[in-house]
Amino acid sequence: MIVESGKRGCVREVMILAAALTIQDPRERPTDKQQLAAEKHARFRDENSDFTGFLNLWNYLQEKQQELSSTAFRRLCRAEFINYLRVREWQDLFAQLRQLARPLGISLDNKRLADPVGNHEGIHISLLSGLLSHVGILDERKREYAGARGSRFAIFPGSALFKKSPPS
Repeated sequence: MIVESGKRGCVREVMILAAALTIQDPRERPTDKQQLAAEKHARFRDENSDFTGFLNLWNYLQEKQQELSSTAFRRLCRAEFINYLRVREWQDLFAQLRQLARPLGISLDNKRLADPVGNHEGIHISLLSGLLSHVGILDERKREYAGARGSRFAIFPGSALFKKSPPS
């Protein structure tokens, strides 16, 4: 994914997403406060891509971490149903990926993450290069996908894409 993103000009975005896909989702949904948590998380949602939702969350967290003290940032995370330790793990993994990519000649500048919507195609093609086992053909009768080696999978019900029909 990261090697491909170097060719497509979206290294930072793909590194953020690769790290996010590796850890447990930092957004928490306590059973007694699911509706409130869903409302807090809805502002990060993108109707066209769950990946862009992660990038929106990353941007927000980076911005707030710059503005707030460490204690205030932890309080913000708690109030907005975001697990602080998972956020730190996400940030640490991103930093490790950046370090590992440097000897391969894959680097990114230190600018703030650009609007990810502008490079949806490059980001998604880069991700796809590392997720080939997650490519499938839609079985409309069962509303699930048939994947490689007989695997079957479906879009997560919490996804912004769950109720959308795939393009023909």
